Amino acid sequence: MNNKDKDMYLPIWVCCLGVVFLVAALVCLTFVFTTSAYFLVGFAVCFGLGISAILCWKNQWIMMLDDNTFIYSTMFGRQKKTSVFGDSRVKAE
Repeated sequence: MNNKDKDMYLPIWVCCLGVVFLVAALVCLTFVFTTSAYFLVGFAVCFGLGISAILCWKNQWIMMLDDNTFIYSTMFGRQKKTSVFGDSRVKAE
């Protein structure tokens, strides 16, 4: 399924943000070997955020089936079908 079939998908800047985080992770990894082992924490954080951003960009989307039902895909590609519930708030008179 391509993006033309989907009603909502994440923009390309989310993927670019993931790539920036992966580059920052590589920079932190080089600093681990050259200066201090404390950059390993930065590597782990940047690597995790980079992979998460790319997974979100690739797998999250929504497709409307009818006016009240839609399918959405999670970060890991798991698809769920759900219904939209109307606003059920009671107005005070």
